[in-house]
Amino acid sequence: MAKLTVRLTAEGRKELEGELARLEAELPTVSTRLGDARAGGNDPAENLDLRDAMDALALLEGRIGELRALLAAAEPIEANASKDGIVRLGAKIK
Repeated sequence: MAKLTVRLTAEGRKELEGELARLEAELPTVSTRLGDARAGGNDPAENLDLRDAMDALALLEGRIGELRALLAAAEPIEANASKDGIVRLGAKIK
């Protein structure tokens, strides 16, 4: 399988790291919500709060996994201007 490579600017990496930190901070809250919802019964077909909490946890864990994979595969984009006049990835055009 080919290795995934993601090109990110420093700002892009910082944004993804911030989102990851925010989502990881939300995990305990969603886990608590799931535990509280289980008090109403363990059958998601009958307990809408449980189903909602399970869905929220799955979405949260999925996005955290995506962000970790992206950051692990990230390579920096150098935003330096090209001396040869060729526009490259990450260049800012004036």
